[in-house]
Amino acid sequence: MKLKKEQIVGANYHYTRYSFQYFLDSMRRLGLQKIEMYAADPHLYVEDFTPQMTRDIKRKLDNAGISVICYTPEQCSYPINIALEDDFVRQRSIRYFERTIEQAELLESPKVQIVGGRGYFDGNLDFAWERAAESLYKIADKAKSCGITLVLEASSYTTSTVINTCVSIDKMIKEINLPNFKGMIDTNALFKAEENFEECVRLLGDNLVHMHFIDATPTEFCLIPGDGDLPMGNFMNILAKYGYEGFLTPELWGTRYACNPEKAMKKCLDFCYQYTD
Repeated sequence: MKLKKEQIVGANYHYTRYSFQYFLDSMRRLGLQKIEMYAADPHLYVEDFTPQMTRDIKRKLDNAGISVICYTPEQCSYPINIALEDDFVRQRSIRYFERTIEQAELLESPKVQIVGGRGYFDGNLDFAWERAAESLYKIADKAKSCGITLVLEASSYTTSTVINTCVSIDKMIKEINLPNFKGMIDTNALFKAEENFEECVRLLGDNLVHMHFIDATPTEFCLIPGDGDLPMGNFMNILAKYGYEGFLTPELWGTRYACNPEKAMKKCLDFCYQYTD
């Protein structure tokens, strides 16, 4: 048993030095009809776009025959933090995600991705967890009213003091206890946390609904699968073994592949397609 070719999707993470139309044309050249949409400048930054501007993006997607399977707003480089002690910032961050969900609904994306936020390194991390849980419940409840699944991602401790392991994802899913609140695996976050891939797949079980599929070395991250030290092919076989039905996104975040993003995307596809039907 193998994963299906259609489970490998495109993404605009490394296309942000090119226009959105170039990105769509590139997806068509590569034969991709599904994408994860990275909502960031210059393509579509959540706080800058009106509903009409979002509808214009949807029209371009429709004209290209492309659908969004997950809408992922920038939340690590910009001042967004749902776990911070400063309640003004936290409430603003909640509103940011509520607006994200409204945009995702206009784009007909079934999923929105989110990280858990961070407390101060010298603060009380138990309180940071409580603030994150309260925020996540509000955002997930908003998503539920729009028919959208909120997908929780682990990230490194410097990005999220709250959710940085699959174990913490599982704990938060159980605490929030909403049917549309699920989890995902980012292979780089898993590598940084020194977790075992198969154990994490088994732990999340049916709550595993999405995947950021990228390679890494001890000093380099967000690499094309096959270019780093991680056993990416084995990861795909493990997903197939457990009947994973979600999508895999090569999240080539950063500027490493910015000059020739299509070449990088094709290399990702060529690697992943070796392990699909």
